[in-house]
Amino acid sequence: IRGFSFALQQHNLPLPKEYFCFCAGEDQVTEAAKRLASLPDPPTAIFVLNDIAASVAIQALEAERLKIPDDISIIGFDDLSLRNPITTVRQDFYAIGYYSAQTALELLSEENHPIQYLFIPVSVVPRYSTAPPKNN
Repeated sequence: IRGFSFALQQHNLPLPKEYFCFCAGEDQVTEAAKRLASLPDPPTAIFVLNDIAASVAIQALEAERLKIPDDISIIGFDDLSLRNPITTVRQDFYAIGYYSAQTALELLSEENHPIQYLFIPVSVVPRYSTAPPKNN
């Protein structure tokens, strides 16, 4: 969330607090998607924690007769193979696993292992669930 907030600040974009929803489970994702879409100034896109939750959000919004991506865009995270080809952020699971295991082994073999920060690049995979926002 800090990175998202920082990027918006860098581009002088507002960050309305009502746009943030923390959900645990499909029911909360459904409620949050409907609430966001019904705001007086709704977002043009919703970024969801993972592709499964993004699929749930899409179903909830389509049940409200909203068209994805014409009325609102949805972006997931994980690049899972789902029924809907969702725009997603792809992570390198192999690299994450490899470096996690390597770090765990180093921690087990060294008493004073320094804290390390590792950046593993991600990529956006555009698919059907996103489109440029409509001009209001």
